[in-house]
Amino acid sequence: MKISVLRLFLVFIIGAQFIAGCGFHLRGQGESYSVAQLNGIQVYLAVTSEDSLLRRQIANDLQASGIVVVNSPELTENHLVILNSKVLRRAIGVDSNGRNNEFELNQNVRFLVSHIDVKQQRKTSDKKKPKTSSLDEVMNVEARRSFYLDNIDLIGKRAEEKALLDSIRQEVSRKIISRFVVAIDRQIKNESES
Repeated sequence: MKISVLRLFLVFIIGAQFIAGCGFHLRGQGESYSVAQLNGIQVYLAVTSEDSLLRRQIANDLQASGIVVVNSPELTENHLVILNSKVLRRAIGVDSNGRNNEFELNQNVRFLVSHIDVKQQRKTSDKKKPKTSSLDEVMNVEARRSFYLDNIDLIGKRAEEKALLDSIRQEVSRKIISRFVVAIDRQIKNESES
C-alpha cells in the first residue's frame, strides 16, 4: 500500500515537471499584466456618452487601483476615451398569457486608449497636433445579465433590475481597466525599447 502511494506521488511529480517543462500554462498565466505595475500613473478619462454612472464607476475603479485620474488632457499622455455606451433591454421569454416575463440586459461600450508620445512631441518643434502612438484602436467590451420579471412583484423586480445594471456596469468597468492596463503597459515597454 505504501509503495503504490509513493509510486503515484512520483508519477504525479514527474508529470507536473513534464507539463511545466513543455511550456504549458493555464489560461491567465504566463505574461500577466496587473494594475499594480501602473500604480501612480496618470490618466485622463473622457466619456462622450451621457452615462455618468459608468464614468463614475470607471473613475472610482481607476482610483481604487492606484491610477490617478486627472481633469485635463494636457496633464498626462495617457487618455481613456469612452466613445459610446448602450444598455439594451431585450425580451427573451413570455408567460402563459403571452406577456414578456424574462429579459436580458446587455451593455456594450466602445472605447479608445490613447498614449501621446510626449518625447516625440518635444523633439518636433511644431506645436500642431500631438503625435499619438499606435494605440488609437477602438475596443469593445460588453456584459449581459438576464432576469425574470414577475408581474405580481414589480417593485422588487425593478430593484433587482437596477442591481443587475450596477453589476453590469462594474463588470464593464473592470474589463475596460484591464484592457487599458495591457495597452498602456505594452506602449511603455515599446517606448523603453526604442
